Amino acid sequence: MFYVFADKVIHVLDPESLKILKNITVDHLGAPLENAGGDTIKWYEGVYMEDDKLGVRYVFISEGDTYEKHDG
Repeated sequence: MFYVFADKVIHVLDPESLKILKNITVDHLGAPLENAGGDTIKWYEGVYMEDDKLGVRYVFISEGDTYEKHDG
């Protein structure tokens, strides 16, 4: 599968048929893929990793928007 990080959505694509299998429009908490101002989240470059012993592959892509934490 391919993951395409786009404007407020992540598309999951089948590489053979090039069809969209799923659209992800919210994060793991159910919040939309947008920043606090309603703008598209910026995505940083992805990192691909493999674990040959476990036969597992990982892709990590971090959110490019940064936020300041204010205490008190």
